[in-house]
Amino acid sequence: MPSTIAVGIDGSEPSKVALRWAMAAAAARRAQVSAVIATPPRRRGPGNKLPVQRGSTDELARARDLARSLSGVSGVTVAEVPGSPADVLLDISARVDLLVVGGHRQWGWQRGWRRALSASIPEQLANNTRTALCVARAIPDPTRGRIVVGHDGTSSHQAVRFACAEAAHRGWAVQLVSTWHYPSDTRPTSPDPAALLAESAAAAQRETISEIGRDYPTVQVDPLVCLGHPVDVLAQLAAAADMVVVGSHGRHGLVSLLMGSVAIGLLHRLESPVVIVPNDVNAGSAAG
Repeated sequence: MPSTIAVGIDGSEPSKVALRWAMAAAAARRAQVSAVIATPPRRRGPGNKLPVQRGSTDELARARDLARSLSGVSGVTVAEVPGSPADVLLDISARVDLLVVGGHRQWGWQRGWRRALSASIPEQLANNTRTALCVARAIPDPTRGRIVVGHDGTSSHQAVRFACAEAAHRGWAVQLVSTWHYPSDTRPTSPDPAALLAESAAAAQRETISEIGRDYPTVQVDPLVCLGHPVDVLAQLAAAADMVVVGSHGRHGLVSLLMGSVAIGLLHRLESPVVIVPNDVNAGSAAG
């Protein structure tokens, strides 16, 4: 059975980027694409009358125009689902192999104080998605033929598998990146802890490369271990890559907003596509 890629569309330019990325990904893995339009709820006002929501109506019309452009495209379906964009897409994430959204801060009809108090749609999805999530602001052109994936030995197992499967589909290489930093009670000038920390990260990488090589023998995996914060290092390497892939334990709500994460940090920093893979999903299925 072909895998399914769901992409949220609202007629905006970011959602058009997401749709192009999803179509290219589907072509590479022979997957089906489901374009999803979240239709806003309508609440009755005084006198039990339905209020006119001008912004919502205009955005829905643009989304439907974009959907009509997909008419007749093989392997593509369009669905309108009532509800908020985050709720609709989170529900769909449990039933698809990959979820794709554009990289703007807020979708559709969420406005005003609600925007100020809530996380962005991509952040809400990143914290709660039940499948691999791609947030695409821009598509690198020309392609670089490289996927950068963060490796930390705990929450990155499925992310590495996703990156290698994607590279196998597209004929690209994978750069496996581990970072380390000095403990707070260690002087940065001390060479011994540095050597131990770097070697520990390198040993974990060698084990991962040996394991992943059995399933993806044709994929070139280039290891890199360096000192630095993972967001800074991955953001710098992203300039020479087609996408960055990271794992996630999946924090929820206010905890994630207060504590932060590598995935959320990259969403704020990068223009190139960022793929977030929860560690409890079947990344082999997500990668098609």
